[in-house]
Amino acid sequence: MSEPWERRFKVSVPMGRVLAGPLFHLDIIGDENLPDGPYVAGINHASHVDAAFASMALRKPIRFMAAADLIGINKGLDFVLPFYGAILLPRSSVPLGAMRTGLAHLAGGGRLGVFPEGRRSEGWRASGFKRGAAWLAIRAGVPLVPVALSGTDRVMGLDERSVRRGKVEVRIGTPLTGQPDSYALTDAWGTAMDELLAQSQLVPARDDRPDVRTGAEEGI
Repeated sequence: MSEPWERRFKVSVPMGRVLAGPLFHLDIIGDENLPDGPYVAGINHASHVDAAFASMALRKPIRFMAAADLIGINKGLDFVLPFYGAILLPRSSVPLGAMRTGLAHLAGGGRLGVFPEGRRSEGWRASGFKRGAAWLAIRAGVPLVPVALSGTDRVMGLDERSVRRGKVEVRIGTPLTGQPDSYALTDAWGTAMDELLAQSQLVPARDDRPDVRTGAEEGI
């Protein structure tokens, strides 16, 4: 029997997808690349609405890894995160419990959504990538799927509290497997995301500062 968050997803996310079509001109490209079984979706992060649009594109129920310090700063997030089964990660300590929960979810055939940038970013590659998404994929023996969002920063910017209409595009890349370690898989994910985002007209100019990657022990 499905869990409560999963039943909520199955009802509300398809409804959201129907509404998002005309309101945001939502365009989903590459959903034929999605595996039938468990996987980790590695998603870029520029807006509070990224998880919502990624959920619409990925279609099947997916749990997101989210920073625990989001709880208590916004009543909407206080409701939405537990409502949809988010796995909360502490920033100030090693997230062993959260990682174990994520691995158990994958072992049970579930899907995980992870933002390797670690937090909302002002632009693609404006910050380094954490290795947690790759670590989870390798440890669980599942693919890491690149998911590139474009336009969500215009729908709801970093410092904005309201949503406005605008075009949103989601590009789903070929699942990544076969890398020897989380460093190599993270690099492969970044390269795949470069290629996906380069195909969109909605993406602002990327930041070419060098990546500063941190270990999974510091978060994901």
